[in-house]
Amino acid sequence: MISILVFASLAIQQQQLPASGAWAVTNNPAGSFAVDSGGSIIAGTAKVSVRSLGTDPQATGSVMFSLPADTLRMRRVTLSGEVRGRGSASLYLRGANYAARAFTMDGGALTPADTQWAHHDYHVIVSRTATRIDILASLRGVGEIEARGLKVSVENLPAISTALSSDAKRELDSAVMIARRSSFWRDTVSWASVEADVRAIAAGAQTPAETYPAIRELLSRLGDHHSFLMPAQQSTQWQNGTLTKNPLPTVKSFDGGVGYISVPAYSGGDAAGIREYAEGAYKLLIQTAPSTSCGWLLDLRQNGGGNMWPMLAGLKPFLGTVGLGSFAGPNGKGAPWIAGQNIAAEAPEHLAPLESSAVAVLIGPRTASSGEAVAVAFHGRPQTRFLGQPTAGLANANGTMRLPDGALMMVMTAVDVDRNGQKFGEKVTPDETIAPTTGGQTDAPDDPTVAAALRWLHAQPGCR
Repeated sequence: MISILVFASLAIQQQQLPASGAWAVTNNPAGSFAVDSGGSIIAGTAKVSVRSLGTDPQATGSVMFSLPADTLRMRRVTLSGEVRGRGSASLYLRGANYAARAFTMDGGALTPADTQWAHHDYHVIVSRTATRIDILASLRGVGEIEARGLKVSVENLPAISTALSSDAKRELDSAVMIARRSSFWRDTVSWASVEADVRAIAAGAQTPAETYPAIRELLSRLGDHHSFLMPAQQSTQWQNGTLTKNPLPTVKSFDGGVGYISVPAYSGGDAAGIREYAEGAYKLLIQTAPSTSCGWLLDLRQNGGGNMWPMLAGLKPFLGTVGLGSFAGPNGKGAPWIAGQNIAAEAPEHLAPLESSAVAVLIGPRTASSGEAVAVAFHGRPQTRFLGQPTAGLANANGTMRLPDGALMMVMTAVDVDRNGQKFGEKVTPDETIAPTTGGQTDAPDDPTVAAALRWLHAQPGCR
């Protein structure tokens, strides 16, 4: 995956950004990428490129230019420039507070047409809580990304008294009401100061979409690091199952009678798509189960979240029909999770032996949100061991709240609880910590985490 992230600091009135600065380069593994950078982000001559030198799909490389956000807070910052990429590429403008894990960003994936030079403009209103802005170009795997003519500019916001249109005001008022009523941490938020900043950012908005930066500021100030806004068009695509094409799990077997299933993130709420996903997972398990006699590896290390219910449905043969956990809000716990609930797909009976098989669950820092919920669903399961690294720290639940224009506010409303009543809310930690992989295939027997899991599975009494 390729991405450019830009986080900026600009100056007030006659002050200027530094014309040049130091670029920090990261290569993992070392020597995997060729990186070039230079020019001025004030004059519009800044350029950056990252190009892979090898074929490792897990390699990552980046180059970053950083500036403080002191003079940019509560101002609109624009990044302009031309970009092209080969592979899966994205361009973002982002302001950040890393200590609070709070980010303000604009941008998205480049299209196939962006293999040719294409002009982009991205805008963010820098949060009052931002501490820095970085220009960051990064690449994962094989490919290349180049940007040229990058220029950062800044402008003040309209006066706070500038009127909103009735539609924009309704959108903003609805968002504030939902957050104040539903947020898990609502009693810890300084609402007077937060709402003042939110309304300052929205000043003069004439359409609901023009309030989105203010709503994103509102959600970032809730302090849960998880709440986010899904714009109207994107939310329609999400519900219709057309936002992304969800890949089925990867299912295979290793020598020694161990099965392997890697479950990627799932995005979407389309019922037909969810059923198709679950049934596809069952077919893959049917093909592989006869060659397994020593348990399974469940790899969640690349699962960034989305919709937990299709993922749990696909894993129902391992989970059965027992309560797997629940969500706990400020007022107590909700109904238990059941794999496959409200999904019209039944796991074939001849997969029932998987419920009693040993399972090694592989987790890491990219296991996030609903990926963490899937991990929690296995937490406390008999003959189950967690290996790898702590997860991202978002083991909690977002409620889906619709705004007047059709946009969805995903607001953190509860923490994840396992089947034995253990509350999470942040990270899921492994039973056995394994040093992160620095190269090679992560789904191969020689991967350190996979190797440790194989040793544990082969030592189980049921292995024959």
